[in-house]
Amino acid sequence: MENPTFTTIVPGVEDQSFPNFPEAFRCFWASVMLLLNTGNTARQTLETACWIEGHFENCVGRMTFIPAKEIAYDLGILIGNGDLREPLPEVNTFDIEFAFVQCMNETASAMLASAVRLAAVEGEDVSG
Repeated sequence: MENPTFTTIVPGVEDQSFPNFPEAFRCFWASVMLLLNTGNTARQTLETACWIEGHFENCVGRMTFIPAKEIAYDLGILIGNGDLREPLPEVNTFDIEFAFVQCMNETASAMLASAVRLAAVEGEDVSG
């Protein structure tokens, strides 16, 4: 089984790859905080243009800012008011892959719900 890799995607910052989620999140968090400190970053930018990409043996997943922040707190990577724990804790690869799969499921569900609403507005029968 191959080890996963993680790539950070933040506007205005060169994409970077890391061998584990804690290191990727450290870079991601610093890049997002820098973006926020410019003072003109919309929440939509955080939710649609900033993510960590997880490359696993059987899938590639995307975790945007809010879920990434939540999982970082859950795993003890972030503590208090957004401080990074140093040294970074080691995390179980299965837990990270599971979190990425959950994000993919939530994204797919949201996209399906949007498609159903759009079809209903356009008068299409979506009852199955």
